Amino acid sequence: MFLILAVVCAALAAALIWYERTHSPNMHSERADWAASREFVYKAADPSLHDEFHRGGMAVAGDPAIIDVAHGAYFGAAAYVFDLQDVLTVAAVNRGASSGALLDLRPGNALPPTEPGMEPLGSLGPRVLYTNNAEVARRVADRRMITFAEQVPEHIESLWNEGEWTLAAMPTTDDPEDLDEALEAVRRFGDLLRVLPPEGHARVLTSGGPRDPGQPEPVRSEGRR
Repeated sequence: MFLILAVVCAALAAALIWYERTHSPNMHSERADWAASREFVYKAADPSLHDEFHRGGMAVAGDPAIIDVAHGAYFGAAAYVFDLQDVLTVAAVNRGASSGALLDLRPGNALPPTEPGMEPLGSLGPRVLYTNNAEVARRVADRRMITFAEQVPEHIESLWNEGEWTLAAMPTTDDPEDLDEALEAVRRFGDLLRVLPPEGHARVLTSGGPRDPGQPEPVRSEGRR
């Protein structure tokens, strides 16, 4: 009887070790090494980020765990890099202000945002800009935004703003170059969104008058009407 009990306990212990190895983030992951090299703080998981981020690329089915979290400062702004477990990697940089005008920039062949009210404004180079406020977005979609859209690294699947943050989603990766490029793309995107009206205001922040007639007007994609 004692021998049987010992065998059962050993089997349970082995099963527990297997489960932890296959379902728990690795405290000595490549992400942890990347975080240390960038003077970021690493956490194996941070469920609280689900309360902070939930739109754009974060709107995925199944409520996957947020793991492999790196948190620090990027060009003086708070920044995160983390994974939605087995789904994608997200980079986020705080831009210091929130706006009711929402933008989502993604490749032309990608699925559109699923959240209500987000409509395609038009094509910016190889990407399409979606928004819930076309009037504001047309002012934001200037030459600088078009140039930026043409320069976004191919591995980035979407960029969007949420609260005081701008974010990017990409296939799951720990490649240092991919993570660095994503943070820089998010920072640049946030800089371009500084003209967004603050929460509760309707108009874009600009001292100019009517739209510059030389400013490119995004053209709505025929297949997305």
